[in-house]
Amino acid sequence: MDPICVITAYTKHTEFTRRLNRHSAVNAYHFIQLYCTILNCPTLHLTKNYVDAFTYILSHPKLEKYRFKKGTLYRGCVLDDERPIEKLVENATILTTTYLSTTKNRAVAEMFAKSDNNTKISVFCTYNINNTKGRSALNIQEISSFKEEEEVLLLRYAAFRVVSKEIKENDRRIEICFEECSNEASESNNPELDNSNAIQMQDMEATSGTIRFGIVIPDERNTEYSRHDEIHMNTI
Repeated sequence: MDPICVITAYTKHTEFTRRLNRHSAVNAYHFIQLYCTILNCPTLHLTKNYVDAFTYILSHPKLEKYRFKKGTLYRGCVLDDERPIEKLVENATILTTTYLSTTKNRAVAEMFAKSDNNTKISVFCTYNINNTKGRSALNIQEISSFKEEEEVLLLRYAAFRVVSKEIKENDRRIEICFEECSNEASESNNPELDNSNAIQMQDMEATSGTIRFGIVIPDERNTEYSRHDEIHMNTI
């Protein structure tokens, strides 16, 4: 299978894209928190194989030239309230459980963070990538269905530390800065490799049109952790 075609199809933001991200988050919950296997869990039995297959496709050697090694990425979204990100505090560590669309162009992310509704909260995220060995992000601009968005795709099980969280514009805008953890940290937190560090999470059933931000994982500096609530957003 040509991995380029698969990624291009993913960027069309179809029902397949929504289901893949929803099932990726659900599978992470069942695998990490419930210690499920495909033998005793109907949810994993129905979805784990195809979710893992997509993960393996993104590790294809043909995609090595698209690996994003170092740089700054941006992501914007609009929330109904602050609850989905209230656990994101300075020095907290977040583990991505879905595929997150980001952009190299700050202006593009700003468009997705805009809202004319004064009751909504604008969230603007900055991701500092520094992964010279592993593959935590792919620069898919040239193979995306929307090249003008300059998209970089953050992959599953990438670990980030919250560097800062600032509330601005009368509490209507929140800016969060993330820094990628070391390769060793990302590998040790990969649920496919080890599920010994159970994560307290609630039911992760998702509704159509939602995408998850990630889960907070415990470390020596952060003993309070939980699953982030789902975040409603467009694409980036």
